Amino acid sequence: MPNCPICSAIVAASIAACMASATLNAYAAYPEKQIEWIVPFSPGGGADTVSRLLSTPLSAKFNQSVVVTNRPGAGGVIAEESVARATPDGHTLLYDAFAFAVNPAVRKLSFDPEADFVPVIQMVDMPVLMVVPASAPYKTLTEFLDYARKNPGKLSYGITYGSAGHLTAEMLFKLSANVEVLAVPYKGGSGMLAGVYSGEISSTFAVVPSMIGGIRAGKLRALAVAGTKRLSVLPDTPTFVEYGFPDIVVGEWGGLLAPKGTPPEVVDKLNREIRAIVADAAIREQFQTRVGTDPIAGTPAEFAAFLKTEFRRWADLAKKVNLRVD
Repeated sequence: MPNCPICSAIVAASIAACMASATLNAYAAYPEKQIEWIVPFSPGGGADTVSRLLSTPLSAKFNQSVVVTNRPGAGGVIAEESVARATPDGHTLLYDAFAFAVNPAVRKLSFDPEADFVPVIQMVDMPVLMVVPASAPYKTLTEFLDYARKNPGKLSYGITYGSAGHLTAEMLFKLSANVEVLAVPYKGGSGMLAGVYSGEISSTFAVVPSMIGGIRAGKLRALAVAGTKRLSVLPDTPTFVEYGFPDIVVGEWGGLLAPKGTPPEVVDKLNREIRAIVADAAIREQFQTRVGTDPIAGTPAEFAAFLKTEFRRWADLAKKVNLRVD
């Protein structure tokens, strides 16, 4: 049969249509089994709370179980590595936080967080807050820093290594204010908060939900917030920017990621369904009461752009202050 350009075009169009139909069918069928939603932190924290707020309604939408699995250890690396090596079909997901962008700057990793994951959706970004015991003699950040300059090494701050609070403190004390304040490491946030309650440490840096109870009870005093504006729940607490430190804008973010190679259709479906969930007023109220903030719920592209900035920012800071775990 002689070559027929029209026939060839028809065949090519038919093949393309079949391929598109197959893709759409696979997209519509997802998920085909239980989804394992990995959280690199212990139960009860912000990442765990957000994950459980989303998993139940997502299970109902998908008619498949979405099981939240806590896999803490090594600053999140254990969970991150397991998901990076998982089959990229959307059935194994990672809900991670600030340390995800810090780990490649301070640890030797067997995977590349920037290259081996696909951003799905960012859910939260909570500014870091600096607090001191309510009994402390310094009532403002200026007074705290003046005391530190006059008494080098006598004040301290609690850290969980690689956290948003840790890096906020590094920026303040080592780069911006240039004061000598002793870092006291803790394995977790609960021990660190107990230390500042008791006065074992002079200060600490963490997100609002973990400290607002102590502030309202008169046990902690908030000195500054690392946001672009004051918080509605703490309207009398100035920002670091107001104190003259424009670079100290730091948030403890959280978001969902999938292994590299996960089909874009699956990523888009996850994003769309989660955005629909958090559009519900009752879910948003749960975020406010249990997490302390409204959900962000942007697009995959917006999350990818945010992460690119985070990777660069914390790699630069780690070099400046010589932060390394190994």
